[in-house]
Amino acid sequence: MLSGRLLVTYGLGHLIELRNPDEYNPEYKQWSMKTLPILPQQFKTKVAKNKQKQFNNVQSVFSEANTIVIATDADREGENIAYTIIDQAGARDKVTKRLWINSNLPSAVAKGFKNLRDSAETYSYYKESHARSEADWLVGMNFTRFYTLKAQAAGIPRQLFSAGRVQTPVLALICRNALERKEFVPKPYFTIAANAEKEGVKAKFSSLTRYETDNQAQEVLNTNQIRNPYRATITQVIHEEKKTAAPELFDLAGIQSFANTSWKYTNDKTLEIVQSLYDKQLVTYPRTEETKISEEEFNLIVKDAPALERLLALNASLINTVPRKKYVGAYKATRL
Repeated sequence: MLSGRLLVTYGLGHLIELRNPDEYNPEYKQWSMKTLPILPQQFKTKVAKNKQKQFNNVQSVFSEANTIVIATDADREGENIAYTIIDQAGARDKVTKRLWINSNLPSAVAKGFKNLRDSAETYSYYKESHARSEADWLVGMNFTRFYTLKAQAAGIPRQLFSAGRVQTPVLALICRNALERKEFVPKPYFTIAANAEKEGVKAKFSSLTRYETDNQAQEVLNTNQIRNPYRATITQVIHEEKKTAAPELFDLAGIQSFANTSWKYTNDKTLEIVQSLYDKQLVTYPRTEETKISEEEFNLIVKDAPALERLLALNASLINTVPRKKYVGAYKATRL
């Protein structure tokens, strides 16, 4: 457990950012093919615009501390945010512990502090995220300049052509899909189908193959000696009751897809709604790939279930009051 005088501070998200090209070399201020590619020998950081005051506060706290407990989000980006601030403040030698929690329930936070992890256990997540941020910089800074200059040389009016490691391929896929839809020309096709009925049970059989012409379909019928009308006999009808397992719990991508299909909500609108519910402690952390809840959260749901039933005017009974592995368990190591 922690003891002595405890100081708490925060980072305002991305308090530290990578420097711009012209901050490495003034000649990069003027965009030119001659200066590409821009490949810093060592990446440098700076305090983000309008955040110097808060960085000074954080640095002041670090100067008084002999131990730093990182308590940012338990994910890659949380690690990156913490270590870039710590490095900028020159306090790397003071990092010793990591609070690794995925729930803001008071009991979960208390348990996390009782079981602080060694910072080295999660350090690899920082290395991964930091490497991706540098890759983003290299792709964004170089290719944005490259495409913009190429466009200008081709006579396109002066404008910025932004490029990014993730942004560009995603936009390319969206554009390709839009063009395929726009340029799609419907063409008639033919299939082979048959209808049957026995004991009130109707069945329809249809070939998976689509034929471009009626003659092609007819040729298949002739080759297999199928005459029209073709008579077949249903010899047996089997009735089976099948059960479909309940789906996994929503992660962020899943609920965004559901909301878009059901109500045409944009991803941003869905995230805004779910974030507001999270702030009211009605749902678990939304910015996650996680499809499970903790056992503590499960027990809380079971406890509050009667009140939820009254609120939603449901007439339901609790069948499963014991955690099941499909829905309840240890969180994954990362979030989005």
